[in-house]
Amino acid sequence: MAKEPGKNVVPIRGELPAELLEETAKDAGMGVSFKQEDQLLPLIYVLQQMSPAVDKRGDNYIDGAEPGDFWLRNAIDPVKNGEDGILVIPCEMQRTWIEWLPNRQGFVARHDAPPIGMKASTVRDDSGREKQVLMTENGNIIQDTREFFLLVDGAPYVLPCTGTKHTFARQWNTFYKQFHHPKTGDVMPAFSRKYRLTTVPASNAIGKWFGLKFQDEGYVTKPEYDAAKALCLAVRKGEKRAESPDARHEETGGDGQEIPF
Repeated sequence: MAKEPGKNVVPIRGELPAELLEETAKDAGMGVSFKQEDQLLPLIYVLQQMSPAVDKRGDNYIDGAEPGDFWLRNAIDPVKNGEDGILVIPCEMQRTWIEWLPNRQGFVARHDAPPIGMKASTVRDDSGREKQVLMTENGNIIQDTREFFLLVDGAPYVLPCTGTKHTFARQWNTFYKQFHHPKTGDVMPAFSRKYRLTTVPASNAIGKWFGLKFQDEGYVTKPEYDAAKALCLAVRKGEKRAESPDARHEETGGDGQEIPF
């Protein structure tokens, strides 16, 4: 069973005992809050060559994880093959500015607007290469992020797009804006169609990494539409937020545009 070390999550193991079969059916949902405000949305990562999750000798290795795979954090079956992809319904997209302590000391806050006093600065990464980053007045790192709120197999997730993935985010958003209602001519809701996301290798003079690609898979069903709309509205009301990212698992690829921890 794949797991994330260091988290207070108990893996699900074994079959449901026969003696509990009838009782659990009768008591379905008891003790579980289904209120939107009581839930945080897990993140989806694209694993890179340098991601701790693929280091088989590291403390943060995830069973079966390979570079180019998707990692659906906190899912029962979290690792998905990047070539096969994952089927998703886009429900909402929001731009956020995520603040980090320097040197991988941890997550600070998620901002809905650029923090006051934020400015671009030149720093050196671990390899000695200079790069431009956004920083607060107190020296914290700001990561400009587009967050896609998605349904994957009926469950809500957040796909953060940073660095070169901003280009993917803009391309995807532009694509589904092209669909118009046959009667009104208005732009169709993003969640009226589903898409398959896959990972693709990319490179430049700095290095290699895995990016994202989308493929249109047609219209959703009515139950899928209703669930996706509910998530969209919950996000817009502030009832749904992404969980806090973890510096240990932030994507560090070869594109030179991820946060310089």
